[in-house]
Amino acid sequence: MAGPYAGILLKIKNSAGVVIAGIKTKSGTIPTEPLDVTTDDENGYRTFLKDAAGEIFLPNRVIDLSFDGISKDDTLIKAAATGVGLLEEHTLELPSGATIVGDFALTNLEISGEREGAMEISGSLASDGPWTWTDAP
Repeated sequence: MAGPYAGILLKIKNSAGVVIAGIKTKSGTIPTEPLDVTTDDENGYRTFLKDAAGEIFLPNRVIDLSFDGISKDDTLIKAAATGVGLLEEHTLELPSGATIVGDFALTNLEISGEREGAMEISGSLASDGPWTWTDAP
């Protein structure tokens, strides 16, 4: 028998590595808008701010993730109801095995039903501070 997370492509894990929500549908935003520093000296060409290595500087390194999925325990509901644990380290595990690890705040949570012993949920996470990307093994 398949568990409540069968077939799920993205997992949200807490700092202990425990899956707290399995995501079925998701929409995320990682803005990559560079800082435009064009002046009249550029002769009409746009110029972006670059770091010492010549890479484009991205001033806003944030991740906003909206999701629909299932949760088999009360972890997310408790965080939303009490405010405790709204901001903590989470791991977003992608289907490839790559991960994004950082502090994320639960900014919204909706409980919409129950299916096979798991709660159907919708919510939003927003990154706070730096996060790291690790390629799939």
